Amino acid sequence: MKRILVADSPKILLGVTIDYQLQYHSGLPALLVADGWDVHVVSGPGQRIEELRLVPGVTAHIIPMAREPRPMSDVMSLIKWVRLIQLLRPDTTLIGTPKAALLGNFAAQLFRVKRRIYLLHGLRLETSVGIKRSLLRLIERVTSRMAHETLAVSASLRQLAIRSADIRENNILVLGAGSCNGIDIEKYRTSVLNLDQKRSLANTIKLDPTIPTVGFVGRITKDKGLTQLAGAMRLLYSRGVTVQLLIIGPIDGKSGTAAIAELEGTHQAVIATGYREDPAPFYQLMDVFCLPSLREGLPGVILEAMASRTAVVGTDATGIVDVIEDGVTGLVVARGSDEELASALETLILSHARRDALTENAFDMVSVRFNTPRVQGLLRDFLRSRHANRGRRPFPATAAKSAAGV
Repeated sequence: MKRILVADSPKILLGVTIDYQLQYHSGLPALLVADGWDVHVVSGPGQRIEELRLVPGVTAHIIPMAREPRPMSDVMSLIKWVRLIQLLRPDTTLIGTPKAALLGNFAAQLFRVKRRIYLLHGLRLETSVGIKRSLLRLIERVTSRMAHETLAVSASLRQLAIRSADIRENNILVLGAGSCNGIDIEKYRTSVLNLDQKRSLANTIKLDPTIPTVGFVGRITKDKGLTQLAGAMRLLYSRGVTVQLLIIGPIDGKSGTAAIAELEGTHQAVIATGYREDPAPFYQLMDVFCLPSLREGLPGVILEAMASRTAVVGTDATGIVDVIEDGVTGLVVARGSDEELASALETLILSHARRDALTENAFDMVSVRFNTPRVQGLLRDFLRSRHANRGRRPFPATAAKSAAGV
């Protein structure tokens, strides 16, 4: 039952930097509306924010923001944030991603929003050095201090934030097993391709179904560890193990272009499809999914691969260690070790039985710990409890009935 918004509904504002990042909150605005909130969402321009305008009870606001530091542009974005917070006067803000969190939390603190929550998705400082690392550390410290609490998307990210970003230990927490949105298990359970459909999809992207496929999904950039993947591909070639690489995702800057060139020089076939709105069918073309990242928050692509019953290999990076139990739900290798990554990939490519055992364990784990209703339910309950603890206006009775399914 959809809730009818009433005048005294508590007001919440969700924010991210760019439209693409709204996928981190897929379905959450509608859930919060049903729970009694007057929901407002902020992001840069794009298709997702426009689609949210069609969701009853949700108001979408567009504030263009640059991901990288751009002083003049950042000042203009901050002015728009200040004006919006002044106009809305939300009871609660839940803002994530670096630029939106910095600007949005500043504006929310300026107007003394009663419950300010910083959603920490990852730490860029982990792979930065020198002055840039110091600047990023300062930004994280300031952003977290402007919020009442920080929600980290994984336990290992929480520990890194305490250790490296000077975020107070008693002011940062993880809900459940982590994640901010979970994975739609039913989508993957009910969308299994048959053999003909797999062959047809493979043909459209010129993938050879007779050659083992190692897959990668994500932004193509140096922090994703693609140099290590290229080294592993060369080692596999030298061992006489022929594979093909299926790369799904957009090229992110010069480092992404260089990574593709390096992968194409490994003597293994590379099929790069570019960005795909829905990568779900492509996991079913992979024998092994590989994420050799140097840093993560909590990698949704690994959850997607597990939900697709595709065997996974990942590095011991922040976030990845929270979702892969080595030898149980996947294989974990050391960051930067081409040799370890090549051996792990070779093991799974050559052993169908090993892949099957890992994928069943992984599917069971992700179904229980990271299913979307569980993850979103924990966040919904957290937001409701924090609102109540601040002594704010109660949820209207109609919302309580709607949340109970009355």
